[in-house]
Amino acid sequence: MTTYFDIDLIFEIRYLQLNIARKERFIDSSTLQYLYYKPFISDSTYISLSPILAKSLSRTIKFKLEGYYLINSLGNDNFGFLSEIENEYYSVFASEYFTQSISQITHNGLLNKQPSEIRKVYSSQEEYVKKCIDNGIEAEYIPLSGQLSFEYLQENIPWDTYSDIDSLKLVNGEVKITGQIVTGFGRGSSQLGFPTANIQTNEKLELVPGVYATRVKMEGNYYKGAISIGWCPYYENRELSYEVYILGKFSSTLVGKIIECEILYYIRCESNFRKLDDLIKAISLDVSLTDRLITLPN
Repeated sequence: MTTYFDIDLIFEIRYLQLNIARKERFIDSSTLQYLYYKPFISDSTYISLSPILAKSLSRTIKFKLEGYYLINSLGNDNFGFLSEIENEYYSVFASEYFTQSISQITHNGLLNKQPSEIRKVYSSQEEYVKKCIDNGIEAEYIPLSGQLSFEYLQENIPWDTYSDIDSLKLVNGEVKITGQIVTGFGRGSSQLGFPTANIQTNEKLELVPGVYATRVKMEGNYYKGAISIGWCPYYENRELSYEVYILGKFSSTLVGKIIECEILYYIRCESNFRKLDDLIKAISLDVSLTDRLITLPN
């Protein structure tokens, strides 16, 4: 018998979905909830991305705290995932965390199985749970968390799995953003401990919102930088922003300087967090990974 988990309970897939939709300009507050239940790969106009891009981005999807504990609390290796995601993408990030082969089945496909084959179903869709029960399948509804927690930075939870650094490289080559540093919100310095340079640019957003590792060029000097591109869900920004934390010390303000960011690696999608400390921990990991990823000219 097999226990099945709705994959949304285990991984941060929905955040990546919403980020992709933001990039494609298919989302606003009125359609957010509707899009939330759309498949990751779709033939509709709601989400449009190439298979190679999806495969690259899916490598950065992380375990959700609740999902990790849910799987491990059962002490059962015989489990599978409920997912509408095409198998080649699912297998990419599932293989990052599980050495054994984990089966995948669609929601409708599971309803066609014999109840005797299924130990239990954990799903984030209340109506689907009712369908399972009506089909004689034991099922439990678990609501999706709207925010993430980085309390799972314990050693026994696999956050940092980037053994294959090249897998994080942008699939379409490097992207450069050039602009002038302007006065920002001041939150990076006062609240987060990571002062950022806010870039005013005319560049059109061609990247999925999220955090990227970048090589920064400013006044002829090169630096490593972690750049956030998006709306910063924790602070609910109304406008798209480009904010880069530069690994280096500066004795004077950077406001007014021209900056060029050569964006090389995708680190993670932008996400909301339960508390400020979780956001700070996430940024710390972004900066640490950036330091590993980026090399500078001699």
